[in-house]
Amino acid sequence: MQEEMREEFSRERRVRRSYSTSEIERERKYVVSGRHASEFLHSLSGAPQLSNRKGSVAKGCSGAPQLSNELQREAIVQSYFPKQYGEFLIPLAIELRLLHPKFRRLQVTQARLRHLTKNTEESYFLTVKGRLPDLLPTERIELPLALSEETYRALLPQATAGTITKDRYVAQVNGPEDALSLEIDIPHSRFVSDGEVEDLRTLDLAFLEVELATRTLDDVMRAGLHEIDLLRRAIDISKDNPDHAHFRKPLSWSRLARKGLRDPKLQRILPELTRKVLSQ
Repeated sequence: MQEEMREEFSRERRVRRSYSTSEIERERKYVVSGRHASEFLHSLSGAPQLSNRKGSVAKGCSGAPQLSNELQREAIVQSYFPKQYGEFLIPLAIELRLLHPKFRRLQVTQARLRHLTKNTEESYFLTVKGRLPDLLPTERIELPLALSEETYRALLPQATAGTITKDRYVAQVNGPEDALSLEIDIPHSRFVSDGEVEDLRTLDLAFLEVELATRTLDDVMRAGLHEIDLLRRAIDISKDNPDHAHFRKPLSWSRLARKGLRDPKLQRILPELTRKVLSQ
């Protein structure tokens, strides 16, 4: 056991030396019923927190981080490029000195455009995501490039792998060191190139992402050592959870954007998924 702990510690040090915190996206993913999410959003009172019970994985965290009662709302329009676009964007960005050459070996998993509206401010991004051998299943590299609205509009016709819109509610953690945030995504619509629009609200699901600053917090969340009521009603579909692996891919945002509600894989899992989320 001690040898395994030393090896993991050494592995994390190598990752920290190689990549900055802003480049590594570390998150756990959950799905919950739309009703439970709506109830949570309307009744945020008290401060849910990570457990800090004696002997728990959370022992050693600096205090018990508490989820803020204040929610930030963001409106998101997300448009996806075909996968091969991301594969040529990386060497191009390296050649233009926008990215470090260390990302040449990135295994690209996603390339997308995002139009984000927060309060009255609008911003635009091109983001490439991918994996590297040193990262855990719940970790990946995220490389966002800020765009002008003009550049965003020029690139948008090339994002032909579907567009989705969603509302995001973000609750930050009040804690001295081990920060996390809870993102609650409510799907709204799907647009495809021929003008078709699908109402994703009929899924009656909400998608949760817990963004984690450290691997220690990943261990805490994976073990369920928290007091966040909404997560207790949710199903963990993170990449390191084999029990719900069959839910993960049909519920990914990129697949929903590309295939929509008529996706055969989505239709196959929906009856079981609905029973599970409603029974939580």
